[in-house]
Amino acid sequence: MEESFARNGSRNSSFRSIQDAVYFQSVATLCGNAAQEILKRNNFGFADFYSKQSAKILKLHKDFVDEKKPKGLDMDSVGKALQSYMRFQSQVEPERLAMVMLPCSLLYAELEKTEVQNSMGNVYEKD
Repeated sequence: MEESFARNGSRNSSFRSIQDAVYFQSVATLCGNAAQEILKRNNFGFADFYSKQSAKILKLHKDFVDEKKPKGLDMDSVGKALQSYMRFQSQVEPERLAMVMLPCSLLYAELEKTEVQNSMGNVYEKD
């Protein structure tokens, strides 16, 4: 079995694509859920930020997700552990979501720079 990207800098591209498609869909859902929870707390600035992040992630990666997701995979149906983690992050302290997501955001920014030529530049540095 091939080692993961984090260990040696290379991953099977079809594995990465499926994993990344699930990740992008999950992050968009997480940001949307956090925005709704923050809105209930009348923190309109954070709610607006996370609503925009959710929409931006969905728009930026929609074609990729649609192309790479395996047939029959329900992108909204993730494992129980991930569901629990996402629920905790979006309900308990959703304002801190940006800090929790920072390692993933930095990793994908680096991948965006090195593996993908994007006409929008590094989209993770824009907000």
